[in-house]
Amino acid sequence: MQGYENIIEKLIKKVVNETAKANSNLILEFMEKDKVMDVGAGRRMNELRQLYLISQLFKKDFKTAARKDLIDIMNALRARRERKYSENYINQYKMTLLKFFVWMGRSQPRGPDR
Repeated sequence: MQGYENIIEKLIKKVVNETAKANSNLILEFMEKDKVMDVGAGRRMNELRQLYLISQLFKKDFKTAARKDLIDIMNALRARRERKYSENYINQYKMTLLKFFVWMGRSQPRGPDR
């Protein structure tokens, strides 16, 4: 368990230093909610890693995301899949993305293509 917590701390530093402020704040709030809800350290580590990668692929504010943006993110992840990600791993990203947007109070992303 301590190993996961150390990895989480390192990932938090990456999120703070390498992610847009608005998005890093949302990610950190989401992770704090998970911790308060007693989500296990392994799950929190995976979600944090996934949200960090998503934030690197999606350079806009998460609050402005449209459905097309999320489709573009999933397509970018699928393109990476050919190199190293399994379909199961891609599905975990999709579940984390959905959980994150539901937590933000948006069951669906905004946009004209909704």
